[in-house]
Amino acid sequence: MADHSESQPNQPKAPEELHWGIAYLREDIQDVRQEIQGVRQEMRQEIQGVRQEIQGVRQEFQVVYGRIDSRFAMLMSTMIATAGVLLAAIKH
Repeated sequence: MADHSESQPNQPKAPEELHWGIAYLREDIQDVRQEIQGVRQEMRQEIQGVRQEIQGVRQEFQVVYGRIDSRFAMLMSTMIATAGVLLAAIKH
């Protein structure tokens, strides 16, 4: 005949077994939390690096826009001066 303990798989565990099971689960949960904190820290560092790169690109764009603005202003001044000279030459 089959063993009586094998025929009842849902038999309650002894309290000390539950205590150890809970202790192991608690340790596992703490390990997972530590891993998550590590991943969060890595993500924060990556995001900070990306923000710094974006800031650098913005500064480069500002320099380029400044050059374009100064060149545009010089071009417009030259065109206005040339148009003035042409108008003066046409009137005489």
